Order: sequence, then C-alpha cells, then structure tokens
Amino acid sequence: MIDFRTNPGKADGDNGKYSNTNIPVTSQQGLASLSPYLNFDPSYLPVSQPEFIFPDGAMKQRGRFELAFSQIGAACIAGAGIGGASGLYRGVKATSIAGETGKLRRTQLINHVMKGGASMANSLGVIMIMYTCAGIGLTWLRGTDDFSRSCYECCGIQIAWYGA
Repeated sequence: MIDFRTNPGKADGDNGKYSNTNIPVTSQQGLASLSPYLNFDPSYLPVSQPEFIFPDGAMKQRGRFELAFSQIGAACIAGAGIGGASGLYRGVKATSIAGETGKLRRTQLINHVMKGGASMANSLGVIMIMYTCAGIGLTWLRGTDDFSRSCYECCGIQIAWYGA
C-alpha cells in the first residue's frame, strides 16, 4: 500500500507518478464540500423534501393506531423491568428468611424475578391495550384528537379495571 501522507509523490514504488495535490475538496468553486465518507457531492440532495414518503392524501403524522403498538410495547417492557426488580427484592427476602443457599437460592431468585416480571408486563400490557383501544374508539366517534379524549380514556379505563 502506498502512503501519500509522508513525502507525497516520492513514495517507494510510485516513481513520482502519483500525487495527492490534485484531489478536489469541493465539487466546484463556491459549492458544498464533498462528503469524506460517501464520496459524493451533498449538494445533489434536495433539502426541501420531507424525510419520509407518505401516500397521496395521507396525514403527515402517525395516527392513533400506529402509535398504539409502540405504547403497548413500551408498557410491556417497563412492566417487565419493574416486575423483575420487585421479584428480585421479594426473592432475596424470601430466600434469606428460609435460609436457602447455593444453587437452590439462585433457582428461587430466578423464579421470583421471572414470575414478577411476566406478571407485571402482562398487567401493564393489558392496561395499555385497553387505553389505546379506548383512544382509537373515542377518536373515531368524536372525529377529533384532543386532550379531553385522553381524560375520558383514563377515567374509563380506571372504571373498567377496578370494576372488573
């Protein structure tokens, strides 16, 4: 490999044929600099176009249904973390009281963590499914997406959750 950083034009094996003095830093005088990573002129990229492609006549933002999936997933992940932490606490407490040690204690701790995480993830996932379904339904019925809809959702979900 020829290293042009040291002694340009006089490296061993190039016989003075190569030189790095004629490599352009800009595509033309007064234009943007070339990208050092992709070897193209960024001035060819349009700046005024949107970043994402939307079908004709579609809204330029996500609807309630598209947001539901990320909300449900986030609730499940948060529930698994919270439930796992509380399961670890309960497991350490229960195994210390029982005087368990070694492999038996490790197995009991893993069981507590997994059961607590799965239980809490399931509970928060169901609550979030109820919340998003209520939100989609209220948005469809009222034809608007506003703050009062969120208040109605919260009240309705609490009544449904504690009433069941």
